[in-house]
Amino acid sequence: MDKEKHIPGRLQISTVCNQECPFCSVPYGEIEKPALSLIKTRIKELKDMGTNDLFITGGEPTIHPNIIEILDYAHKFNFNEITIQSNGSNFTKEFLRKIKSYRNVKFNLSYHASDKETYEKLSKSTNYEKYLHGLKDIAELRIGIDLTFVINSLNY
Repeated sequence: MDKEKHIPGRLQISTVCNQECPFCSVPYGEIEKPALSLIKTRIKELKDMGTNDLFITGGEPTIHPNIIEILDYAHKFNFNEITIQSNGSNFTKEFLRKIKSYRNVKFNLSYHASDKETYEKLSKSTNYEKYLHGLKDIAELRIGIDLTFVINSLNY
């Protein structure tokens, strides 16, 4: 039996972020906010090119004002998997319930530190407890998750 090949497509929906991680690939302060119509066009183009796994990135995608509309639109294209790359600091229970309602959406979460002090140094934010609460809610709702660790001199 042949397994379907994963053909990922990366979609950056904004460069806006609520953190300032020093190792981020998106330069802090460079703001790009593509129009929603352009984002939708790009989703369709990726699918037309044969993409079967969509990887949504930012900045921080979950603070995009149209994130649900973007996910609703992407969901219509029957991607095998839609992954949202996130720092996990903006989750609400309502948002996570919506994510759970999709059959194929999961998270790739940045996990920079296991303690508050290091987390705040690396992210330049004070939302460690909210992040941990979001992780707990994801586990309770059984939403798919991958954790990404960036090992550096501050956390290792």
